[in-house]
Amino acid sequence: MRSRVEIVAAAGAGGGTALVRMQADGQLAVRATGTPGDAGGGATVHLVGAAAGPLGGDEVQVVVRVGAGARLVVRGVAATLALPGRAGGTGQVSTRLEVADGGALDFEPSPLVVCAGARTRTTTIVDLRGTARLHLAEQVVLGRHGEAGGVWTGHLRADRDGLPLLRATQSSAAVDGAPLPGGPAGGPGARVLLTRLVTDATCPAATTAGGATCCPLAAGGVLVTALGRELGRAATDADAALHAAGADSCASVATPS
Repeated sequence: MRSRVEIVAAAGAGGGTALVRMQADGQLAVRATGTPGDAGGGATVHLVGAAAGPLGGDEVQVVVRVGAGARLVVRGVAATLALPGRAGGTGQVSTRLEVADGGALDFEPSPLVVCAGARTRTTTIVDLRGTARLHLAEQVVLGRHGEAGGVWTGHLRADRDGLPLLRATQSSAAVDGAPLPGGPAGGPGARVLLTRLVTDATCPAATTAGGATCCPLAAGGVLVTALGRELGRAATDADAALHAAGADSCASVATPS
């Protein structure tokens, strides 16, 4: 199955944000869930699962474009389950985020749970222009409760004005069911990986807190990576790493800078 979501936000009258295009088919639906007043002049939408998947061999494409002066928050509703397909194959989830000069995007979809036997590849491409701001959070969980996880590989590429901001590739394991490396406190390994890219934050040096590390990027912004056995704990560690690093970040990109 092929699924596609496209969301386009543009600056509206009176300093608000207009959702000029929202289209979805296949496994996902998209719903406008916030009014301009709720997000300080921005707009909020949620991605909603409309069918199971991605299964092995499925292709999911998400495109979000934020125009100059627009502010958009994108969230998920429930965890996405990546499942093995009958014919095998790898499920593909591709995300493209484009933010124009003066625009702001807060993109945090639902956690991706890679179930036993599933093979999933995620690719996220970010294109920022001028003073565009981005808060990006990606959450991967290997397996449901009490279940060995499948195999996941993730690629993240971010540019600003055509110049590299970040290049990152991560993988759960070379073999099915093996845990992520580097479990916290000397544990046997992690089943959760949380990644945050915050372009309007700064920190003087890499800082760790629990199972999380906050690293400054040479071209501006910070990257936070948290490993753990529970998603809630990984999120707490990520927040602690940002705080310990003294990262100066806006509370939400949905509010004017």
